[in-house]
Amino acid sequence: MCGIFGAVIATESSLSSHENVLDYIRSLFVLSESRGKEAAGLAIAGPKSIVVYKQPLPASKFIDSVDFRALLKSEWMSGVPCEAHSGDRNGSQKLAFIGHSRLVTDGAREQHDNNQPVQFHGVVGIHNGIIVNHQSLWAQNPELDRHSETDSEVIFALVRKRLESGRDLEQATAQTFAEIDGAASIAGFFNDRDALLLATNNGSLYYRMSNQAFFFSSEEFILRQFLDANHLDDQLGAGQILALEPGDGIILDLKRLKPYRFTFENAVASVPDGPIEVPAKPRSIEDRSPTPPRRSA
Repeated sequence: MCGIFGAVIATESSLSSHENVLDYIRSLFVLSESRGKEAAGLAIAGPKSIVVYKQPLPASKFIDSVDFRALLKSEWMSGVPCEAHSGDRNGSQKLAFIGHSRLVTDGAREQHDNNQPVQFHGVVGIHNGIIVNHQSLWAQNPELDRHSETDSEVIFALVRKRLESGRDLEQATAQTFAEIDGAASIAGFFNDRDALLLATNNGSLYYRMSNQAFFFSSEEFILRQFLDANHLDDQLGAGQILALEPGDGIILDLKRLKPYRFTFENAVASVPDGPIEVPAKPRSIEDRSPTPPRRSA
């Protein structure tokens, strides 16, 4: 299985310093490498764009590459915090990233689009698990333009299809999970809404949050090691690692750092609480990898 992880950090928090964020990214990649050593990738959601960077390398080599370090310095460490603070003195902007350490199942790592994060029509996502009916799902939805051989892409394609049909995000997610056979824990950003989506059908997602930050990982052990190594429990304050149960999801409002937890069952049933309100937020998607795909997101 692959390793997935990520974080959303308030820019006004001391946790958002350049040095801290670099340490967090490196630490999560190194700890997650035990779950997959064949490729690694990162997506950063900034105020105006989602930047994707991935390579067919183990995470430990990926984070030490010159290009990767240059990306963090030029595209995020200097730009995003500065833009965020200058754009909103109330600290409403957040630093957000998701990462993936890949164990290859479907799709050779030498093909760029097979590595993660994957992109589909404005959805940038990562997946841990195996979808066994992905070929039949593509056949059942011929209008969807497939870009890779990986089983993961169909998840985000179906989520986007449901959103375009008028479903809200929790309904689109629940209906997608109802169609797939296999194990899936996912995280994703969107080019049209200010949210991070987490969802799982096997319970392989764990998170820790406060009013300063939200961290998640595909293993409780990895998240605990990460928090301890970076002395984060004291800085985050009261709280503990929580698990997403099978059939659960979280929509994290990136502006307010506010999580909305939902169940697939209730989302499909359209419970009286109504849809989760997610702020609209247009972002472009830019692939800054050394071998970017020859297509637009």
